Amino acid sequence: MIDLKVSQWMKHAEFNRFLRPSTLFSTTNFENYMNELAIVQKPKKRLIVLPELDFNKGDEHV
Repeated sequence: MIDLKVSQWMKHAEFNRFLRPSTLFSTTNFENYMNELAIVQKPKKRLIVLPELDFNKGDEHV
């Protein structure tokens, strides 16, 4: 969550002053920031490549 907020706020003058523990971990903000993190971190999709099977080659090509 800290990394997310740093990436969002560091280069914005109006927000970077809020990069402090009292803001990030306050009871009113913390849950919202953690929920935002859950939305941002979607599971990565893996590309599955199935092997090509060629039954015309016979056993000698195993």
